[in-house]
Amino acid sequence: TIHGPDGRAYHAELVEDELRWDDGDVWVCTQASDGVEGHWRHMRQPELLEVIEGDCVLRPDGSTAKLTLQGETGVSMAGDGQVRIARLVDDELRWSDGDIWLRVGCPGATAAA
Repeated sequence: TIHGPDGRAYHAELVEDELRWDDGDVWVCTQASDGVEGHWRHMRQPELLEVIEGDCVLRPDGSTAKLTLQGETGVSMAGDGQVRIARLVDDELRWSDGDIWLRVGCPGATAAA
């Protein structure tokens, strides 16, 4: 379950390699690739899932944000009037604001702390 910016709760069920949301969306599990592409959970809020594909991140509320790739191990993302920069260290994206995202293999997977 995640909560959108409007406060609505969105629920999903993991069926094989698909995360099926109650609003009709279906997310398909893919293997995490080299670089920053893949599925990411927030360390402090593991219920929040981000999906990076190419230069785009799919946010937990269904919105998207544009990423600027910086080589194989870095990205920057603009939003809320600021630019955040992240570096890939092992299976963590470490953001300039202190946030840490943990790579997970599938949307329904639990990140190890």
